[in-house]
Amino acid sequence: MKQLFKSVLITSLTGSLLIICSCSEDFLMKEPPGTLAGSVMESPEGVEGLLIGAYSSLQGRSRFGDCLGTDWVYGSVASDDCYKGSSSGDEIPFTAVDRYECYPSFPYMSDRWRWCYDGVARANQVLVFLWAAQEGARPLTASRAKEVEAEAKFLRAWFHFKATRIFEKIPYIKTQVELGELLPEKIPNSSEGWDEIETDLQFAIDNLPETHPLGDAGRVSKYAAMAVKAHAHLYQKELNLAKVLLDNIITNGGFALVDNYYDNYKMTTENNAESIFEIQAATSSTNHSSILVAGPSMHQSGPAGIGWGFYQPSQNLFEAFQVDVDGLPVPDVADRDPLENELAGRSLSTWRVQ
Repeated sequence: MKQLFKSVLITSLTGSLLIICSCSEDFLMKEPPGTLAGSVMESPEGVEGLLIGAYSSLQGRSRFGDCLGTDWVYGSVASDDCYKGSSSGDEIPFTAVDRYECYPSFPYMSDRWRWCYDGVARANQVLVFLWAAQEGARPLTASRAKEVEAEAKFLRAWFHFKATRIFEKIPYIKTQVELGELLPEKIPNSSEGWDEIETDLQFAIDNLPETHPLGDAGRVSKYAAMAVKAHAHLYQKELNLAKVLLDNIITNGGFALVDNYYDNYKMTTENNAESIFEIQAATSSTNHSSILVAGPSMHQSGPAGIGWGFYQPSQNLFEAFQVDVDGLPVPDVADRDPLENELAGRSLSTWRVQ
């Protein structure tokens, strides 16, 4: 009986293997239940949807290394503004940032790179389908097409700006139409990308309206592009160029300081008169990490009743905010030139981009 059972089992297995081997590999191919044809995206609705997708990358995908909404990990933690906080075993990569260490498996660096260039790819995709739509049967209006191109190029500059602040030397990736015969993987990372960043931002300045396009608070305006370009100039120590843009924003932008500084950080008073550009966030926990942009810097005793122990302010940070009667940091006044004093004396809130 055992011998008979073995024979039947072997025969069955052999037959199954023959059937599997004799079949084509079609069963390995799983077609998606639906696909989005390029022709569908070559339309006003398709282009606008892609643009919203590019905007959605502004916040990154987590709370820490790849959070593009804030740079507190690479800024304050890496500087002397704060200590990592929490416990020694919690978010160990923070310690590496504090020590200026970068090892092969370091997640924050790879995540930051990945999501910066995910945003770049999305912005470039908007441009590709926009230009295709304008040559097709259902183009956008000429005025809206210019705005969309300006919004996409602003976002492209923004994501490259976020990359160069961390990696310094970066490849500036444009659409294949703009690159010509040069393949994206052949673009050298031999510069900081400032020239390209400024070019894209200038296009945005020249073609965006003074108010939010389509009336949506989350969209970039001319003054948002000016503010980011001024920020880029400050990184390059080009104070005179930054001053021209900042003066324009203050004089002509119609912005004003709110009476209560804390209104800049409350959900109920978001997108107020002091805001030039804000990354929009959802309040639902089902939305991917958008409510967590500032989460780690909220301490346990905060008004929200939640928070963590990260981002413990240092004594150096406290002393940096000791100011004289003119509002200038006391330790730095003697070392500043007049123009630097003037720029530093203005509230950062007058041109904040958050």
